[in-house]
Amino acid sequence: MSFSLRIVLGLLFALSLALMCPAIGRAQQTLVLQAELMPIKSGGEISSDGNAVIISDRGSISQPVILERSKYRIEIKARGVRVQESWPAMQLKIDGVVFGSPVTVDSEEWRVYTIEGSVADLTAGNVAIELVNPVEQNAKDHSRLEIDQVTIDQLAPPEKNTRVPWKLAVVLVGPIDSTQHVEIPLKEAIEFIESRTRLVFEVQYVMTYSGHNYTPYRFGKDLDGDGVGDQVAYLMMQWNMPKDVLDSLPVTSPYLFLVTMEGLRPLQAGSALGIDYGIWKGGKPRPYAAVPTDQWWYVNQPYEGFSSRAAQILTHELINTIQGKIEAAPYYCRTLTGESKRATEYEAQRLLKLDDRCYEKLGTNAD
Repeated sequence: MSFSLRIVLGLLFALSLALMCPAIGRAQQTLVLQAELMPIKSGGEISSDGNAVIISDRGSISQPVILERSKYRIEIKARGVRVQESWPAMQLKIDGVVFGSPVTVDSEEWRVYTIEGSVADLTAGNVAIELVNPVEQNAKDHSRLEIDQVTIDQLAPPEKNTRVPWKLAVVLVGPIDSTQHVEIPLKEAIEFIESRTRLVFEVQYVMTYSGHNYTPYRFGKDLDGDGVGDQVAYLMMQWNMPKDVLDSLPVTSPYLFLVTMEGLRPLQAGSALGIDYGIWKGGKPRPYAAVPTDQWWYVNQPYEGFSSRAAQILTHELINTIQGKIEAAPYYCRTLTGESKRATEYEAQRLLKLDDRCYEKLGTNAD
């Protein structure tokens, strides 16, 4: 993907001239703005090493740009100084319009904070970062925000003929809340993956009330000396489902089972298996994932950059099923790994491992 931006690059002392005669630039995929070079600073100052901008007392920095109508991911590398248990919060604005929700910068170490949103029309204005913490009257110290750089990525999908169809069957096992447990988190999970890959999902839903079993797993300390842990937790595996239910499923790339545990302790928030233990459909094994939806953590509340923690769980398991297919013959694509400890950044890093070579091997992903 590529997009063009016209950028005003003038230094502060030559700002008026730069705004009158903006430079024309073209960015391939990513545009990086160094904070110390962003020309408009209000209540901000250059850090002592000259590589960042320090903002305090509702200050801001901004950079004139022109953005096309599209969806964007904007990453801000920042760190904060906490005062009286209060971390600084920053608000991103484009052309004076709020872009995303305020972001709390809750670390004194450099971290990347991600904001996504859409620009509806051609926007000619400032990409601005503001410190939005209220200033306490008579306070000697204030929260302080330090900005290193701003990275802008356009998330417009590639041309239609480069997209890779990805069929997904979602199997609702038992009484599942179709809105809270399915529609809301699954929509966010699919949008997260589609905006960062060439995959385009085709989702089919199946509902079944057929009874099924659970597979027990032993873990923890072995106090009774029988060679296995004394605690027991359970997973719903494909061999726990009745054969007639599996036989009735449509042929898709992976399968996602949304289940309830009926009071049993789940071994983990979700589980995924590759083709070695996959569901045999259409003459080949298919990866699948199972996620228990009746747990306290499976909720539509914000979690590490996701609007819904349930969406974070589904995103993670769906990416695991993608991994389960592409790691095997005939694809042999790279392992989808990440390094960040923040959920959105970690899952985004994993999806970056899907390269052109892998997409070329997937082709039209004929099932």
